[in-house]
Amino acid sequence: MTASTRRFGIDDQRWFAAASGDHNPIHVDPEWAARHFPGALVVHGMHILLWALDEFAAKRPGISFAAIDATFVKPIVVGDEVAAAVSDDGRLIRVTVRRDIAMVARLELGERGADGPARFEPGTVPAAPRARALADISGLTGVVALPAGAAALATRFGALASALGSDRLIGLAAISTLVGMDVPGLRSMLSKVALTSTPSSGGVLGFGVSKFHDAMSLVEIDVQGMGIKGTVSAFAGREPPAPATDEALRSMVAPAEFSGKQPLVIGAASGLGATTARLLAAGGADPVLTRHASDLGETLQSLRDLGATGRVITLDAGAPSQGLAELAASGWDGGQIYYFASPRIFRRRIELYQAADFREFTAVFVDGFYDVVQQLLAQTRGKLTVFYPSTVAIDEAAPDLLEYASAKAIGERLCARMEKANPRLKIIVARLPRITTRQTETFLKVKAQSPESVMLPLIRAVQSA
Repeated sequence: MTASTRRFGIDDQRWFAAASGDHNPIHVDPEWAARHFPGALVVHGMHILLWALDEFAAKRPGISFAAIDATFVKPIVVGDEVAAAVSDDGRLIRVTVRRDIAMVARLELGERGADGPARFEPGTVPAAPRARALADISGLTGVVALPAGAAALATRFGALASALGSDRLIGLAAISTLVGMDVPGLRSMLSKVALTSTPSSGGVLGFGVSKFHDAMSLVEIDVQGMGIKGTVSAFAGREPPAPATDEALRSMVAPAEFSGKQPLVIGAASGLGATTARLLAAGGADPVLTRHASDLGETLQSLRDLGATGRVITLDAGAPSQGLAELAASGWDGGQIYYFASPRIFRRRIELYQAADFREFTAVFVDGFYDVVQQLLAQTRGKLTVFYPSTVAIDEAAPDLLEYASAKAIGERLCARMEKANPRLKIIVARLPRITTRQTETFLKVKAQSPESVMLPLIRAVQSA
């Protein structure tokens, strides 16, 4: 096989988004991408395919593609070094990242459909991707609108335009816009395309959802137009359930159950941290919240609606000194601490062991935790009761969570050593099950528990300790 290599940068992302109309935030919004799987900006799958096909066509002038069947195995993120290798018979392209397969395209070379004059018809592209409910996806039909700038695709991928025709090239890019902006839309991930070349007809790409596999959240979409015909498969992400209402939280706890307490909740922007802070406030506590990069607006408003003051401290668990000094200046002098600082847990798996992931996890779950607790012991006088959330992944030996579970296991051992060394310190460690939060979002239907049902007994244990 002959190979081509390159890296896709943020400028490539912006160019393809402008040309195709696919402005899904997983491709162009670093903050949004950091909060969703795989935790980084994902290169448009069709951009990868177009680049690989163009590299192939440039090395074999005069070829034509009769059919393209591509499977997107793993997401490629901005900054990855990507290699595309073509088999000697020209029937297979493998795209890899660090020798791990990310995309495979099987090709049928031969006569493409007859070409007429270019008939691409630009339209009005949605300003933002649709946030589709899974129940609304079955049976959807329509056409894909592309910006006038899509004509530039034929210039960027000149060899492929010669092999396919410019309308078919634009039609391939339209698949990215279909998946990322319309169906499934916001929380989507392209899985597969199986396309054949047909005579050019019409200047738009039409689509119709043919199947929806609920267990896998997999959507199958028939497409036709612009000289291509076939099927597109994409995963539709499941939105985490809405947080429990204030009324529901009040019904779970006695109004003064936690009154007089000012627990420190580290990492309270969302998920378990936000749920814990809200339950404490519902029980009469006045928790102090910390944030790092995430917005605390919703959590803070909920706490105030529940009767708490809702003080906020900016604290970086990786470098906590400044935040803890601000905490001391506010007059906080010990009590209960809930440590929910966490980087993204579920990540793209490329190698058997991903050292950078392990270092990132230990920096928060081990180093950061140790520094926070030690500094709080130094700047307070009373006893500290600390909640340290661990994970059942330690017991289950889940291969995709190797680095995360290993860091948590070290954290557990550290907790035991710290508690033994200081009589002022009580650390409650709990191996938590899978819980429905943003951290655990997935395309698959999996059993998970609600954050309120898991955390309330643990909160009571911490408060009573």
